[in-house]
Amino acid sequence: MVKIALTLAFLSLPSMAYAGFCDGKMNGLWCNGDDLVNCSNGSTTSSQKCDCGCKSMPLGTADKCESCGSGFCSGKMNGLWCNGDDLVNCSNGSTTSSQDCDCGCESMPLGVNDQCKGCGDPFCNGKASGLWCKGDDLVNCSNGSITSSQHCDHGCVSMPAGTNDKCGDEPKPTGFCSDKANGLWCKGDDLVDCQYGEIQSKNGCQYGCISMPSGQSDQCGEPPQPTGFCSDKSNGDWCDGDDLVQCSSGETKSKTGCEFGCISNPPGQSDQCGKPPEPTGFCSGKVDGKWCDGDLLVSCISGNPAGESNCEFGCEQKPA
Repeated sequence: MVKIALTLAFLSLPSMAYAGFCDGKMNGLWCNGDDLVNCSNGSTTSSQKCDCGCKSMPLGTADKCESCGSGFCSGKMNGLWCNGDDLVNCSNGSTTSSQDCDCGCESMPLGVNDQCKGCGDPFCNGKASGLWCKGDDLVNCSNGSITSSQHCDHGCVSMPAGTNDKCGDEPKPTGFCSDKANGLWCKGDDLVDCQYGEIQSKNGCQYGCISMPSGQSDQCGEPPQPTGFCSDKSNGDWCDGDDLVQCSSGETKSKTGCEFGCISNPPGQSDQCGKPPEPTGFCSGKVDGKWCDGDLLVSCISGNPAGESNCEFGCEQKPA
């Protein structure tokens, strides 16, 4: 008798709101949005509102209302979830409440509650709840919306990720670094380290300062590459024509003219000046002194004649 009573109650709610819905449909139960409609001979005989949604079944099987324990929230962790533009509160697989989001629903990363999008200033969209700098204002973001805003007289200070931004404690810096991001910047030939609008350190660049493209720290210039005779030579002595050149760190340290020419040696050995030629002639091989050459008395020094005298009565040779 209970089953018969329920069936009669279901069939006793015809509604003009569904006029035309049953045209062309077989007799039985059909979903119309979240309503379950009873069609008979192409007309609506009754309808029922499904609290947890209506489930369309395969052809030949009557549609039915979703069980509140197996609908949208089935299989979802407890918390807030977007269902179209609705923000649904799921608890133990069932829907406990639903809120229509006027400006749409925003799905958040897994483990974070979904949320309604803010209808006003989009500044907080996508930001974690907390304090954020917006120019010189400190803005409180909560669930993607601005809940309060405070003007910072001394400027707003952006803090590292995970830490709330804050108002500056002192007057906003106005020096070289005041409008620069943290990093190294050229100031003439000085390389300046800027941190939070202030100069942390300054180093002079001996070879000038080089401004780099946006997003890269500036840097000191490299020492110029050496040029000239020694620029491509290792440290040591090298022949340059008849000159012997001493090279060190790619630069010429000294240059000496070689009276008897310059001699290039094999790789790994320093070049050197040529030696004076070995003496030839009468004095060659003789110790310094005076020697008879026929009737001449020749004075020999370092293997070369240094003078001679004619001996009128002949030259007398002495023992070695």
